[in-house]
Amino acid sequence: MRGRNLSLVCFFLMAANAFGQGGNATITGTVVDASDAIVAGAQIRVTNVQTGVVKATRVTNSGLYVVPDVIPGTYNVEISADGFQAKRFTDVRLAVGQQAKIDVKLEVGSSKQVVDVVGTEVPLLQTVEASV
Repeated sequence: MRGRNLSLVCFFLMAANAFGQGGNATITGTVVDASDAIVAGAQIRVTNVQTGVVKATRVTNSGLYVVPDVIPGTYNVEISADGFQAKRFTDVRLAVGQQAKIDVKLEVGSSKQVVDVVGTEVPLLQTVEASV
């Protein structure tokens, strides 16, 4: 009886865990400068256009960033670093379970200057992982 109860508890914990992982999207990518050198510490800000909710992260020493658990919707993504022009991607649409890859090349300049990238759609094709 005790083994059966333990099995049921494990089943429900695994089911709850699997249910919680399926709906949200992830944004990932690399940030480099004009000479393809890593821009470690660059700030990534992801803003939901409908709600105004902001998620932020920084680029790692290996040049990578990950913004996990992003609710599907439309977002503005801004990348900035000291000594570089900020870059903003507007109207980035994320679907359920999508893993969007946005690689960025920053140009030297004042951080108050912003380069807007308009009309760029993140493809629904999964190039980061093998899942359908």
